[in-house]
Amino acid sequence: MRHGVPFLEVLRWARRWPALSSFVGVAAFCGFSMAFLDRPLAVFWKATVSGEIEGFLKIVARLGEGQAWYILGGVGLVGCWIASRRASSPERAAFFLAHGRSALFFLVSLAASGLVLRLAKFAFGRSRPQGLFADGLYGFYPFSGQWLLNSFPSGHSQTIWAAMIALLLIYPRYDVVYLALALLVSLSRMLTTAHYLSDVVMGSYLGIAITLWVYGHFERKGGSVRRSSTAPSWTATRPGS
Repeated sequence: MRHGVPFLEVLRWARRWPALSSFVGVAAFCGFSMAFLDRPLAVFWKATVSGEIEGFLKIVARLGEGQAWYILGGVGLVGCWIASRRASSPERAAFFLAHGRSALFFLVSLAASGLVLRLAKFAFGRSRPQGLFADGLYGFYPFSGQWLLNSFPSGHSQTIWAAMIALLLIYPRYDVVYLALALLVSLSRMLTTAHYLSDVVMGSYLGIAITLWVYGHFERKGGSVRRSSTAPSWTATRPGS
């Protein structure tokens, strides 16, 4: 019996199980990075990035904090629900309910990827770069729960990618802006040595992959979450006209 070429078999498996194969690929890269790339890159960035550039990157990194994104999604959800209740026509009510559903998708994407990230942080207990520079600490201390030992994966990277991919799926017109912002925030976490390369890669992956999974669930259950970025024609119509 003839046996297939191993590499081709791997490709066939990857095409059959894309979600699992993507995770395996990212996990393999992170393992390689932990062994060979993370420490030398952290030392290099620590010695290279400073002054105004570092200050700018730390400001950029604040965009990866979750509070503002949760507030944005929550305000959108509640605002759309209230507007739908007060709508003067079924068409207006349907419009606001549809946008409210998109806001719910945005929130669920953030929360689901954030939950997985928190569990991973606690389970791995990886020491942050600060520990490397202060005490030569580099490794894993599972289930510790300490801030200094929850570097993997990067929470800022997960948050910004989940938010930006969700917005891209809702309002795709500004896709380049979303992707550029997510990339900049992720890089800022590595260049300021708040995280290692593998932390950023896995955090970004979780934000992207889980948001796409949530998107597929919403699409199957109740139609598209994609919305137009332009106002409907009736918004320009005065009541009673």
